Parts: sequence; structure tokens; C-alpha cells
Amino acid sequence: MHFFESLPLLTILVIEHAKCSTHGQEKGICANMAELSKTESGLVTYFLDQLYVVKSKIQKLEKGGNEMKLALSSCERQLYVMKPKVQLLEKGGKEMKTALTLCERRMKVVENRKETRCESGTVTHYGFKPTAKWPHSRKTTFKSSFDGTPTLTYGLYTLDVSNGANTRVDTVVTNLSRTGFQLTLRTWANTELYGAYVSWMACGK
Repeated sequence: MHFFESLPLLTILVIEHAKCSTHGQEKGICANMAELSKTESGLVTYFLDQLYVVKSKIQKLEKGGNEMKLALSSCERQLYVMKPKVQLLEKGGKEMKTALTLCERRMKVVENRKETRCESGTVTHYGFKPTAKWPHSRKTTFKSSFDGTPTLTYGLYTLDVSNGANTRVDTVVTNLSRTGFQLTLRTWANTELYGAYVSWMACGK
């Protein structure tokens, strides 16, 4: 039975209790009605207490909600203030990153320059007939081996030939490796070659 449905019954019980006498069977009936009235009154008190408890909890929740709303508003204000600072830091970080990248590139260039080395020398062959024989081939070994195959630059810087025929001279490099190379001097047809000097330079890491 709901509380509001019990209100008419409570009213009747109270009225009847007032009419009860203290004699005989009427006294027992009135006592039962009084007991029932007490039970209904107890339920009313219980419901009122529960309503008070619920109301208190709702007020606490509302108070907590207001405090949370204030905290969120404060955080939003702080974020708004910090946003320009964060943007400046991000910009500075990008500039620093660019500067570091440039420094790394320069360091690599310097390291490559330090690691690169060159070695040079000459290959010569000279003599009159029948001493000088062509083609002439010579194997050259580097003083210290390179880490990989180096770049070799070479060229003739001295020739001694007879003026009775055309000058025909050829230089060929073969078997280039990290330890050395093979260079061949040759002529053909009726060219009389007495001497040829070749200068070379190998560069690598």
C-alpha cells in the first residue's frame, strides 16, 4: 500500500481511537486500531527520513557538480593562457631541429673529408732500341690499402719519340682495386717510341 493511499485509513484510525471506550470487547478493538495507527505513523516517519537523506545526497551532488564546473573553467583559462607559450615552444623546437640537422650535415662533410685520403706516383719506361720494348706493363701497389676501390686519375707528362714517324701512344689501366692497379704503355704502326712517363693519383677512403 502506498503512502498516499494510506492517508484515509490513518484518518479513520485516529477518529476511531478517539471514540474508543475502556470497557469490554470495545477496549480490545480500540487497542488493535491504536497499534495499527502506530505502525502507519512509523511508516510515515521512515519515509520522511528517507526523503531527507535523499535530499541531502542530491544537495551534495549539486555542490560537487558546481565545484567540478569551477575547476573545469579554471583549467580552460590556464590552457588559454598557456596556448601561445606552447606555440612559441613548438616553433623554437622546429628551428632547433633544423639547426641540428644542418650541424649533422656539416659534421658528416667534415668526417668524409677527414676519411678521404690520396696517394700518388709515377710509371716510367725509357730506352733506345732494342732496350725499350712496347707494350710495357707495370703493376703498382698502394702503400696502404683503401677501404674500397679508389678513384684513379692519370696522364702522360713526358714523351720521347722519333721525328721520322707519327706519334702514337696509348695508356691503359686494368685491375684497379683497393690494393693497386696495372698500367700499360703501348704504341703501334711505325712509331718509334723511346720513353713515356705517366703520373697518377688515387683517392678514396
